[in-house]
Amino acid sequence: LEEKPTLNTLSQFTDQKVSAATDFFKCHDTNDHWHPYKEYSKIYPDWQIDPDPSTEASAYWKYVMAQFNQRFAEKYNA
Repeated sequence: LEEKPTLNTLSQFTDQKVSAATDFFKCHDTNDHWHPYKEYSKIYPDWQIDPDPSTEASAYWKYVMAQFNQRFAEKYNA
């Protein structure tokens, strides 16, 4: 997936949605190639993103992303 279009925004998936996500990400570790979110463990086998049943964590990260999305995007060239 070399030509995945971007919207110049950061994803706001919560951990529950990553494994079911149909969207894609790219990373420096694979020379900025595109990968489906649900296949993150093929690239990072040491990562395990377990669902968090609480709504507090999700609410926190939604707030952080809503408040600082532009800053994150600028910092990480997203």
